Amino acid sequence: MMKRLRFITMALLLGLLCLLAPEVQPTIAQENLLVNDQLIAFKINDTNYYTQTIGSE
Repeated sequence: MMKRLRFITMALLLGLLCLLAPEVQPTIAQENLLVNDQLIAFKINDTNYYTQTIGSE
């Protein structure tokens, strides 16, 4: 009986914690990347982007 009560209590506390968590607001990119002759590469865990002209070595 005590294990069940502890489980229910923990589940309720976890549920309340999830309800009180702040909402995550998505960020909107402020850059327009419209090019015809460049390849744009984004690296994982990097906030920069890298470009290379298509057709060049």
